[in-house]
Amino acid sequence: MLRDAVKNYQLITVLLAKMGFTAAQVAQMSAIEAQSWLAVYLESQGIKPATQNGNTTHYIIQRKKRA
Repeated sequence: MLRDAVKNYQLITVLLAKMGFTAAQVAQMSAIEAQSWLAVYLESQGIKPATQNGNTTHYIIQRKKRA
């Protein structure tokens, strides 16, 4: 369980680094704040959550068409 938490933190840190956050800034965020920023990043990449009864079940990843 701790191993999963560390892995999730590392993945979120890498993704938020693409938005300009440092590891120290991510470490200071609450879990809710980090999840909110992650949702913003995923949405900006065209990744939309699939919901069932208002709960996110998984993310739908679609490739963007090249111009």
